[in-house]
Amino acid sequence: IDGDSAGTVVVFSGSENSSALLKNFHIKNGYTNPQLPITAVGGIYCDNNANPTLVNLIISDNSGGDDAGGIYVTPGPGDTLRISGSVIRNNNAVWGSGGLKIGGDPSAVTLLNNVHITSNSSNSGAGIKIRTGISILDNVTITNNIADEGGIGIPKIGGGGIDISSATLYLLNSTVNNNSSGTDDTDSGINGGGIGAVSSILTIASSTLSGNTSSGKGGGIFSDRSTLIMRNTIISNNTGSDNGGGVFQGGGAGGETNFFNCVFHNNYASVGGGLMTESRDVVVSESIFYGNSCNEKGSAIDLYGNGDYIISNSTFIQNSKTVNQSGEAAVIYFDQYPSNTTPSIRVQNSILWDNDIPSFLFQRAHQDTLMIDYSIIEGGIDSIDADGNQLIYGTNNLDLDPLFSDINSSDFTLQAGSPAIDAGHLNAFYNDTDGSRNDMGYSGSNGIVLSATEIDFGYLGVGDSRNKTLTITNNRDAAISISGATFDDSQFTTSQSFPLNMAYYSSADIQFTFTPNATGAQSGTLQLSSPDIIASNTYGEFALSGNGFDLSDGVVQ
Repeated sequence: IDGDSAGTVVVFSGSENSSALLKNFHIKNGYTNPQLPITAVGGIYCDNNANPTLVNLIISDNSGGDDAGGIYVTPGPGDTLRISGSVIRNNNAVWGSGGLKIGGDPSAVTLLNNVHITSNSSNSGAGIKIRTGISILDNVTITNNIADEGGIGIPKIGGGGIDISSATLYLLNSTVNNNSSGTDDTDSGINGGGIGAVSSILTIASSTLSGNTSSGKGGGIFSDRSTLIMRNTIISNNTGSDNGGGVFQGGGAGGETNFFNCVFHNNYASVGGGLMTESRDVVVSESIFYGNSCNEKGSAIDLYGNGDYIISNSTFIQNSKTVNQSGEAAVIYFDQYPSNTTPSIRVQNSILWDNDIPSFLFQRAHQDTLMIDYSIIEGGIDSIDADGNQLIYGTNNLDLDPLFSDINSSDFTLQAGSPAIDAGHLNAFYNDTDGSRNDMGYSGSNGIVLSATEIDFGYLGVGDSRNKTLTITNNRDAAISISGATFDDSQFTTSQSFPLNMAYYSSADIQFTFTPNATGAQSGTLQLSSPDIIASNTYGEFALSGNGFDLSDGVVQ
């Protein structure tokens, strides 16, 4: 169907439901008529909550204004609008999406399956612009889309591949490659080459983001005030001119930030070549960072501002600085801002090897805490510049060649005889999938991450109480259960009801209480049980400690 530049090619007026089918057509040359209106939609316009089914279509060479060049959909409350087996290419818009814009009711679902979105252009959201609702993209390819000037407002979102705001996205089994935001020196500071997200919820699984570029932050992904959960995903060869070559995760209001079984490879930015996070609680587990680089600081990761950071069972190798390095590079760099923040960083069961820069570096002396244990650190404690911050360097760390299978072929599994095998944390929650003790590096563990294995309640008066929280993250694709807790000292308790059932890809908090009944140092052991622990003893042990003092007569005792 050739629109012959006479307006929108296909319009669904709002009365159509999912039984209305548009199939096996080529929709092209929508709009000019005679001048492009601001609200123009070139190819297909599903108006007023229309909910047709779109199958085996080619939507190409259409133009739009602030809505969309290719397709604009607005499904209604409770509707699921489906687009499958289609190609959306060579469309353009002004401020709307070049390819596909998704609006409609916040409860509506837009489902794309086996869709190819390529070579579209717009100022923002060149491939897809999502403005509300739930979007599920399964087996979707988004390539070579260009967002020029970025959206209006701060931060400026390009979203060459996807621009999402105040909505939910599931990106599954998909590819986001070679998209860009900001195309030259006049379009600098445009964020999100592959994906740009604000105030949204993003779950990305079994996907690839590669070769995307941004003239601002987030070559692969720019995420601000958003939940970001990534698993089984490759982030490679992305470039951000500013911060976060692979991924930039901004602070402010937002939910979980979790990277599980991800590969960050050959990404570049001035700060945070692989990943930059800003004032967020972050969990990185069973992931690989290799060949990433920066011009200033944080070739693999830059951690900025306040937050609790956990890096578990991950491998960092061949991360480097650029030839014209202008700052103090490190594999993992801690940017403390503002000055009154006290972030906590815990690294465990991990390997840092064959990087040509220091392992860890702090911006300045502060009250931060870096805890490293059960890890291989090339150069040992001497490779860490704590700069006056609190460094807890455990006795279970090693400075030994981990014996990767084949570095030249990027095979970072462990050879037989590697010192990393069965050398990770003893807590049974960290056991490998075969039930043996944890192996250091990304190939160890079983998908469970603990926020702590030692809980110190500090000093408090006899008879007073203090609570501490243990967070358990379940990155498995099946639910797990925590069946009970036992203590060998009655001064330590929990009010948690058991069993505590955790859905797959979720986390849960358990609160523990210390109420000293005597002065001096107190200690105990917690056994936390789960039928999902892979071991003969289905519990993990946690060390508990605290100090009691007596002020009954006004004198500390």
